[in-house]
Amino acid sequence: AHINLILSTACQHTSQANQMGWNLAKIVDHDDKDAPSCSLNNLSPYWMDRSVAVLNTFKLDAMFLLTAPNMSGKSTVMRSAAAAALLTNCGFCAPVGTGSAVKRFDSIFVRGASADVPSENKSAFGAEMGDIAALLRACGSRSLVFVDELGRGTSPEDGASLAGAVLESMASSEMNGFFATHLHAILDLPLQENATRNITKKQMETVV
Repeated sequence: AHINLILSTACQHTSQANQMGWNLAKIVDHDDKDAPSCSLNNLSPYWMDRSVAVLNTFKLDAMFLLTAPNMSGKSTVMRSAAAAALLTNCGFCAPVGTGSAVKRFDSIFVRGASADVPSENKSAFGAEMGDIAALLRACGSRSLVFVDELGRGTSPEDGASLAGAVLESMASSEMNGFFATHLHAILDLPLQENATRNITKKQMETVV
């Protein structure tokens, strides 16, 4: 019964992936220093038909600092990349084009927007800090991390300073992934050199 369930699930996934135009990305060993962490061709949101989606192609190595206004698509790209990396590491098809490759990660950590958690006596900011503490404890150079809009509920100056400190720590630990924010003041912060070496600044471009 277990074998039948596994085979039927794999068959259903393959059929659905073919209908949606998904592909198998190559899994690269993490010890391959010449390969980027992720090389994603024509990445699309997994919940959209690829024929109507805006496709993105990029090579991710170290940390991407992604800045753009609200509602510009930062979270969409991050969720799409996280899903593609997870599906590929599981051996499944992903919403990418041919020729894509993803390294084998020991963990994938996604931290999105927070809300108050009254049942745990936590504010949105407290929930954020709990998530970030867990990230910094558990993730390292073999991890793929996604941090979206850190510092909600703070002033722009305090939020940028807080976000810069977290980004600096993540980059110094040689993590790979996205750090998205609309707080452009983070671009002017004097981060440590060992962190800036592992940060690539990116900006969203909106196609109308």
